[in-house]
Amino acid sequence: MREPPAPAPGGGAETPFDWHAHWYPVALEREVDLSRPFPCELLGIRLVLWRDAATGALVCLEDACPHRLAPLSEGRVEGDHIYCAYHGWRFDARGACVEVPSLRGNDTAMSAVCE
Repeated sequence: MREPPAPAPGGGAETPFDWHAHWYPVALEREVDLSRPFPCELLGIRLVLWRDAATGALVCLEDACPHRLAPLSEGRVEGDHIYCAYHGWRFDARGACVEVPSLRGNDTAMSAVCE
């Protein structure tokens, strides 16, 4: 769980500054091969970048598979999905689980895990 926002720069009693509600650079484009997962870190949070081949959009997710917290950056990108290297769970650009290989053919279990 994330900590509450830090006070606004400069102090004072004004509304707290929400560090997580803004855009920050994490790498130069020339440093990144977005056809495969690219690990980086921002504000103490491990992230993974990749390019969604279907839309061309840059994707940024937390670098942890929810199953066993394995780094998604150690997985692979295929089309518009990223795969976890540990058990092959597949995620879309929103970070939603869309497939668990060990549950193929069990729609009930797949729905429970991937919701």
